[in-house]
Amino acid sequence: MPTTTGKPCNVRPTSTTKLKAYDDCHGEFEIAVGDLPNVPEADICAVVANCPTIVSLQQKDAQLQAQVNLIENDKFNDINTKINQQNTEINGIKEKNNQQDFVIGEINDNITTLKNWNIKQNHLIESLQARVILDKTFNNFEEWVENVYVPQANALTNKYVMGDMYINVSQSIAATNATYVNVRSANSRAPYSANDWQKLYYSAPADVLSVLGIDPIEVSHPSKHTWALSLNPTKFQDYMAQLRELDLSKVNVTLGEVYFNPVIKESATIQENLTVGNTTTTKDLVVQNGATIKDLTTTTAKLGTVTAPVTFNEKVTVTDTVEATTLVGTGTATIKNATLTGSTKIERVDGDLYASENVRVGEKLTVGGVAKFDTRAEINTAVVSSRLEIPTADNIKIGGVDFQTWLLSFGNAHWQPK
Repeated sequence: MPTTTGKPCNVRPTSTTKLKAYDDCHGEFEIAVGDLPNVPEADICAVVANCPTIVSLQQKDAQLQAQVNLIENDKFNDINTKINQQNTEINGIKEKNNQQDFVIGEINDNITTLKNWNIKQNHLIESLQARVILDKTFNNFEEWVENVYVPQANALTNKYVMGDMYINVSQSIAATNATYVNVRSANSRAPYSANDWQKLYYSAPADVLSVLGIDPIEVSHPSKHTWALSLNPTKFQDYMAQLRELDLSKVNVTLGEVYFNPVIKESATIQENLTVGNTTTTKDLVVQNGATIKDLTTTTAKLGTVTAPVTFNEKVTVTDTVEATTLVGTGTATIKNATLTGSTKIERVDGDLYASENVRVGEKLTVGGVAKFDTRAEINTAVVSSRLEIPTADNIKIGGVDFQTWLLSFGNAHWQPK
C-alpha cells in the first residue's frame, strides 16, 4: 500500500521551532521561538480602556453623536420637508413635461408627414422639370438629333421631357446657332425624331447677322462670335481728306510735321507764338498789337487805314508808285519820281522839279535857282521881283492870251523885255 505523508496536526511550537520573519533591513529570515522577545501578558481591554487617547476619542465621539442627534431632530426634519416640497414640484414639472412631450410627439408626427409630402412633391417636380441643353459640339440641331437625341431618347437616365430647351452655342463659323423646345407629349408613341422639337424663330441666331465694314474701318470674322475691327491707314487718310468739316474744338490737337499744303478757308486763331521757317504769303495781314518783322518783302502791299503813326527806323525803298492822300515828311524825303494828283504843299525842293501837267500854286512860289519851262507855261498873275528870262515868246501866254498880244495891250512901259 502507498505511504501517506503530511504535516502532523496539533503540533505545539517549542523553543527551537523556527518561525519565518521579515523586516526592512534583513528581508525574510527564520527565527527560533526561543529568540522572540519576552512580552509580559496584559489585559488588552483594560489597557485600551485606560488609554488617554482612547478616552479623548470617546469624548469627541459622544460630542459628535450629540450634534448628529440635534441635526436629526431639527434640521433633518426641515430637509425632509423641503425634499417633499421639491418632489411635489418635480412631479408637477414631470406632468407638464409629459404634456409637452405629447405635443412634441404630435409635431414630430406632423413634420414626418410633411417630409413625406415634400418627398412626393420633389419627385413630381423633378419629373416635370425642364432642362436646357447647351450644344457646343455639333454645328446644327439636325446633327445633334441624329447623334444624341434619337440614340438616347429611350434611356432610363437623361430622359427628355416636354419643355426641354436645346440651344446651339457652337463657336464654329459653320455652326447654325438656334433654339428649340421639346413639344413631345409624355403619352406619345410616335418614333423619336426632330419633329419632337419646335424651333423658336424669335431667338435671333447669330448666323443671320451681317456686319459690313465702312472705310477706313475693316471687319474680320475669325470665329463664330468673334469680330475684329481694324483701321486701314491709307483709307483713313483718304477718308479724312474727303471730309468737308472736322470739328476739333473739344480736343487738344498736337501736330508734328506736316508734309502737305494745308488750306484754311475759315478764320484761325493762334494764341501762342507762330514760327515760319520760310516764306509767308498772305492776302490780308491784320496785326492787332505790335509786329516785329526783321526782313519784309512785299510784292503788292496795300494799307487801307492806318490809325497810328508808322515809324521806319531804316531806309524804305519804293520801286513803284506811292499813292498817299496826305504825305508829311518831317525830315528829308528823297523822291525820284512823284505823281501828285491832289493839293500838294511843298515847302522846299532842293533839286530840279519837273511838272508834266498843269501846276497850280495857291501860295507864293519862291524859286531860289532857275525856273525853266522848256515847252509851255501859262501864268495868270506873275510878280517878278528879280529877273525873268524868256528865250522865246512864241509859246508864252499871260492872262490867257499870247505874250505878244499881252505886251501890246499893256505897253512897253509895263514890261521891259531883255
